[in-house]
Amino acid sequence: MSKSPRLILASGLLMLAIVACNLPSSQSSSQPDLAATITAQALLLQAPTSTSESQTQTPAAIGPQVSVSATVTPLAMSQAQTNTPKPTKTPKPTATFTPSVISMPANLSGSRTCANGLSGSTPIWKETYTLTWTDNNTTETGYQIYRNALLVASLAANSTHYSNTFQYDLRVVGPSHDLFGVEAWNDDESAIRDVAISRCP
Repeated sequence: MSKSPRLILASGLLMLAIVACNLPSSQSSSQPDLAATITAQALLLQAPTSTSESQTQTPAAIGPQVSVSATVTPLAMSQAQTNTPKPTKTPKPTATFTPSVISMPANLSGSRTCANGLSGSTPIWKETYTLTWTDNNTTETGYQIYRNALLVASLAANSTHYSNTFQYDLRVVGPSHDLFGVEAWNDDESAIRDVAISRCP
């Protein structure tokens, strides 16, 4: 019977010890839960702050691009309006050239005189002929004289006669006539008239 009070006392002390040991254990387990809750709330509070910072930085990057585009477009329109093409010049009409008209000499006639002589020991004929005509041109540069299609003289404008002397061997039988031509000419055209003159016998 003496052991029962002691057992009861020991049991009570054990229970107090158990209770005393359980009290710190429950407080320590609750402290990590409280720390986790505070940490989670801190993360939630930080998340809106970083989001707001990224939202405020985005307009700063876009703003200068919109400003540059707005200043370049009016400048290009202004240059296009000032570069107006100049009117083209109308070419002047070219003058039409009309050549002057040359007429053949009018009233052409010829005469000849003959004389014999010697050229050393060779008997020769001296033939002098004269050509006359009417100057019926106002735009001629001059007159040219031909004998048997060969040019023998060039005369000034407004000329009306020409005279010259030829000689040839009496022993050589030649043509019976010489063909003379009088040609009026300028830089644009010419006109010729012929006359035949008999040679000396």
